[in-house]
Amino acid sequence: MRLCGGKRSFRLGKHSRLAVADEISMKQAAESLGGIFSSVGTYAHRVVLAVWFPGFVVFCELAYFYLALSTDGSHVGEQLRTFISLFDLPVIGISLTIVVLAGSMALGYVARDLAYWITDIWMWTGVRPTRSLKTMLSEIKAAHGEEEVEAVFSRYKVFLLADDENVSRSLPRRKETYVREFCKLWLKVCSPQLSTEGLETEINMDIGTVIPLFLASVILATLVGSATALGFSIALFAFALLRLYRVTWAINIETEIAIVNFVYAHWRQDELRCADGKPVAPQSN
Repeated sequence: MRLCGGKRSFRLGKHSRLAVADEISMKQAAESLGGIFSSVGTYAHRVVLAVWFPGFVVFCELAYFYLALSTDGSHVGEQLRTFISLFDLPVIGISLTIVVLAGSMALGYVARDLAYWITDIWMWTGVRPTRSLKTMLSEIKAAHGEEEVEAVFSRYKVFLLADDENVSRSLPRRKETYVREFCKLWLKVCSPQLSTEGLETEINMDIGTVIPLFLASVILATLVGSATALGFSIALFAFALLRLYRVTWAINIETEIAIVNFVYAHWRQDELRCADGKPVAPQSN
């Protein structure tokens, strides 16, 4: 410590500077590790809710369907009690638990992919609530200003897919998908506060309920002969269609919100550049 002009000033020694640097490095490492654990926890939560639990429901439905057909609908409860009693044996119980967990996980992924495949067919047909990329961009321009929005779109060639039908036919996925994923990736890197990750999680959770509902309706319609069961079967089938409709609607909404947030983030960046006396980002060729 030394005095300068009647004021105290402190100068850190070499060891003190190293200690501060080590403390900062440890803090950064702890924050990075916390982010990793948070990501792993979020992914595990998504897998349990969107994959494993729907897969377990499908596993139970298929098991009941098999037992009901193999016994002509009789003694199903007795066979289930016999199967459950096997879990009391240590070795067999552990093996069956692994089989059930693994089978549920595999069936969950298959059910989710099948539901997405049905949703893709729905969107390829163009039936409501599906909206084409060209229609969606036109609505965004009408709502937020055509010149202002077009000034952002003209910087990126991915938005040209809306008018290029020849390129769109050669693409393996719908062109809305490429625009949505581009905007989401840009927001995740450049403007995380405007990211649309929450909507994707909600869609994954909704899509996991579609196939279990369809299977439940089939089981009630084929194995239970009462009029009440048939009514429940029709209700479950209609509810599954409603979930498919909502997933299709949510995918369109996610695309629209990603594009709007993408445009807003660029407007905000341009305002900050103008406030700092810097030129607005040039348009890409």
